[in-house]
Amino acid sequence: MDKEKYQTLKEQNEKLEQQLTKKNSEYIFKLKKQLENKVALSKQVEILADMLPKLIDGQKEGKTAVQLFGTVSECIKNIINEPEKEQNGKKLKSWQMWLDNTLILFTVLAIFSSIMSFIPSKNPTSAQNMMRITSLLISSMTGGVVFYYFNKYIYQYDLKGADKSKKPTMGKQMLIMAAGIIAWMFVMQVAMILPPVINPVFPPAIVVLLGLVAYGVRYYLRKKFGYTSAMFSFSQQSKK
Repeated sequence: MDKEKYQTLKEQNEKLEQQLTKKNSEYIFKLKKQLENKVALSKQVEILADMLPKLIDGQKEGKTAVQLFGTVSECIKNIINEPEKEQNGKKLKSWQMWLDNTLILFTVLAIFSSIMSFIPSKNPTSAQNMMRITSLLISSMTGGVVFYYFNKYIYQYDLKGADKSKKPTMGKQMLIMAAGIIAWMFVMQVAMILPPVINPVFPPAIVVLLGLVAYGVRYYLRKKFGYTSAMFSFSQQSKK
């Protein structure tokens, strides 16, 4: 960081600190004390430049620094561990997260539908429809979109260092998830009744093989791009 930028951020931070409540001001004072021997001065200024505007916005809603960033010790731990988190996995772009979700869902749905085809049923046509290749593709792709938005609007706020003040209330989370699941189920039902000419039924063994191929592609891409699972671990944030 050049001297001019450093000085600008420092002055900006000093002005913002004057707007803090007594409790939040004490929090920042303790935070700066603990950062002194752990983080470079220029990095300290950048950290505060990121935190202070969020803290002041939170004050307007009656939120404290502890509610936004955890205790001082927790905040310090998140700051110190941030470089390690970046090394363990790259942030996923939107299309990467969608593709990762799509591939794992295709694997799961392919294996599940193949197993269901061997279970006696009063409606064998229904089990057969589940193995139609176009249905599987559309269902997996739609599910990939749904889980991407679950992560974007809900789960990313559970990550270390995330601004938890922006996380939707439990009621909104339930509405988002319900809407996503209902939309996904609707698309799956429509996809299963597509004409056989564009939606052929494949033998169970072929469907399982395609599912394993999808999983193999996913494994390869994770190794190539160096990211972790988007769907189940929610350990990475998507880039907007």
